[in-house]
Amino acid sequence: MLRQRAAGQSLIEFALVALPFLLLTFGVIEGGRLLFTYHEVNSAAREGVRYMVAHGALHPDPAERLGPGDEAAVVDYVLDRTAGLDPADLTVTPVWNDGGNAPGQVVSVQVTYQFEPIIAMVFGAGPIELRATSEMRIHY
Repeated sequence: MLRQRAAGQSLIEFALVALPFLLLTFGVIEGGRLLFTYHEVNSAAREGVRYMVAHGALHPDPAERLGPGDEAAVVDYVLDRTAGLDPADLTVTPVWNDGGNAPGQVVSVQVTYQFEPIIAMVFGAGPIELRATSEMRIHY
């Protein structure tokens, strides 16, 4: 009789300890995924604006010069350099803020990503929108 009570007590103690442990473990995993994804979104914005800055009006190869209307080239470049992100959930918006591609003018890239947490399936939460913007001046 005493062993049955001890087995029941162990089962209850396990249930009380396992739930917080599993929540903490999966929370750390989700936090790591979220941090990785946010880093990739920031990196994508920086890479896109660097590409625009390096391919301004004075670029040595006229075929590789970028200006207003060349948004698709910037989007393709950014999509080629993202790792671990679903391209369907990634939105890249390049902007020539000053309206041209001459040296000294400002360009920017905004990247938006819909992060889907795995735990959202259990708790019913929706996607988290991650957004990053990078802005630089065209050098040449």
